[in-house]
Amino acid sequence: MVRQKDSLYEFNPGKFIMPLEYSFLLQDILNFEVRPDDVWLISFNRTGSTWCQEIIWLIANNLDFEKATSTIQQLRAPVIEMSLYYADNPEFCKVFGGNSVEYVKGLPSPRFIKSHVPYFHLPTQLHTIKPKIIYLTRNPKDVCQSYHPHMQMFFGMNVNFEETAKMFCKGKVPLGDMLDHALEFWKRRNEPHILFLKYEDLRSNTKGTIRLIAEFLEKPLTDEEIDKIYDFLTLTKMKDNPSVNMETLTAFHEKNGRDNGGVPFIGNGKIGAWKERMTPEISKMFDDWIEEKTEGTGLQF
Repeated sequence: MVRQKDSLYEFNPGKFIMPLEYSFLLQDILNFEVRPDDVWLISFNRTGSTWCQEIIWLIANNLDFEKATSTIQQLRAPVIEMSLYYADNPEFCKVFGGNSVEYVKGLPSPRFIKSHVPYFHLPTQLHTIKPKIIYLTRNPKDVCQSYHPHMQMFFGMNVNFEETAKMFCKGKVPLGDMLDHALEFWKRRNEPHILFLKYEDLRSNTKGTIRLIAEFLEKPLTDEEIDKIYDFLTLTKMKDNPSVNMETLTAFHEKNGRDNGGVPFIGNGKIGAWKERMTPEISKMFDDWIEEKTEGTGLQF
């Protein structure tokens, strides 16, 4: 197969849409050796996973704010398929040795691992060893709103918002169908090693959700510790923190001709931001798609 620049391919099962380079990582991810004390965060893109991962990491690392500021999240709590997303950035790939799966393998326990791949593409040992897994989802309308500039920056997809919305509802954007992605974990949400979260709860009840995550990780926090995490991870401070704001990586893409309209990697986090851009027709298209996909599941947004 000949690779075309910025081309995307469908990988099955799961109709997962990714660049061709994913084919070189898939088997390594499936065969990845899971440890019982791993902590995994799994989500679709643009659901608030960078924010949630910082909460997880800080709780488990005794509120080490110094390291959370000095060491980028991609090295402390890497995305296992990370080398796929930065394949065209050789300088950054050198930082983790070029293969993110191998990099994660070599991390000391406990490891904090993030992934955006769907359920059927995750390590098979997750189903038997069952480490702690946190799944994060978000209102698909807000995900689409945030995903549009992200697709331009990271996947070179220069399409208008209306076309992005249509592709999103058809599951034809990078990562594929967001609801299929979420539903695999929603139907497993009652398994004791899985915590299913919604961005809206994290945003509207941040301190309560921090406490919930801490209890799930068996690392209870005092009210004072929760306040410290809350203050450290305000959106304003995250936008100014180079360890999470991705400024060096987005600058690389901008230098190489990928324009996302100046939208920062850390967005405004607003619930209902889709209302500022979606027409009534696009909103209804989303409503119909969500209703069809989630009927009888109990999952609501």
